[in-house]
Amino acid sequence: MPDSLVTRPPPPATVDCGPAIQRAKSSATDPRVAAQARFLVWRMGVQTGVAAGMADLSIGLATPTDSAPLLAQQPRQIAGLLGVEPPTLPAARHAASALEEFKVFVAQGAACVAPQLAGKYSPRDSALFKYSLIVGHAAVYWINGPDMDPIFVSEIRQYGAQAGVPLQLSQPFIDKKADSLAGSGIGEKVQSALNRIDEFVKANP
Repeated sequence: MPDSLVTRPPPPATVDCGPAIQRAKSSATDPRVAAQARFLVWRMGVQTGVAAGMADLSIGLATPTDSAPLLAQQPRQIAGLLGVEPPTLPAARHAASALEEFKVFVAQGAACVAPQLAGKYSPRDSALFKYSLIVGHAAVYWINGPDMDPIFVSEIRQYGAQAGVPLQLSQPFIDKKADSLAGSGIGEKVQSALNRIDEFVKANP
């Protein structure tokens, strides 16, 4: 088989996040932002995850989704408020390896944003960023492939537990059962699952 057709795991991260962490820790933070940092982290992550899911679904299409405009909206603005670098996405090479590449990208700290959040706020907020990235991505795949097997199951469990998100809120993304969710179609039901997490994080800073 030609090497170009062989799916390989992404190479190990080589980025030194130390300078970025120090910049984040030394940047001033508005007390009003700090008070709602957890909710802002969730929103920044889930919207970035949605952008990643849309981009991954379009790999190989004649007109792939450009994630830049999506990231230039709220995720970049929220990052500025939090005093961390704006989120980015991995450059996926093949559709067959896109999900694995995204898992590794998140596990490695999602381009230093997670370590910055851990240093400036808390490890729990760092885990919440990883969790929200994964859930946002999974939501896009669920809506567009309702008959597909669930994705990122172990990551949703792991990061959700580390972030303090109750398992029952993650369960719809783990088993892809939408019967208990409000809404008349799969899009509305998945949004309902996201709204539940949104409400929990907002009520538990």
